[in-house]
Amino acid sequence: MHSIISHQSFSYLFYAWRVRLSWNEYKRSFQILHLQEGVSKLSNSDVLLFTVASRGTALESFTKGYAYSREELTPLSQSLDHIPSDLLTGKPVYKKLEGNWYLYYW
Repeated sequence: MHSIISHQSFSYLFYAWRVRLSWNEYKRSFQILHLQEGVSKLSNSDVLLFTVASRGTALESFTKGYAYSREELTPLSQSLDHIPSDLLTGKPVYKKLEGNWYLYYW
């Protein structure tokens, strides 16, 4: 996931979200970045989630994507393909990319 989409593309999308571009411009950005559900914000925080994949049933599901935060996010994992079981608490787990960008698994 992280090797396909450039940091510049997400920087543009973050800019678009901040300046409230038109819905058509958002849709175009979502298609380019392969975002299924667009942009959401974690409750009581400034963390933005850009969802790329979401699968599962009512009993078991997961969501993966990119997160943007000016604050350091935790918990961090070296890999989101092999997350230690003690980090799987029903909250997002992050892998640091660069700058304020992370991958997340939830």
